[in-house]
Amino acid sequence: MQPGSNLPCRSAIGRPLIFKCPNTFNNVQHWLEGEEATDYSYESIICPACAGLHFINRKTGSLLGRRGK
Repeated sequence: MQPGSNLPCRSAIGRPLIFKCPNTFNNVQHWLEGEEATDYSYESIICPACAGLHFINRKTGSLLGRRGK
């Protein structure tokens, strides 16, 4: 917490995310820049496991079109 504040400090730097590649079934780590977004905000990434394009939900970490993580 920041001194003199009742709210926890949130970093705008980003956070790590681990997801399962739907093509290789490998766990893949990706770094999300910035803060969390809405439930329907997706980020496109090039997967290092299969070199394919995936869309990751910025809030939940799930892949577009898949249930769960």
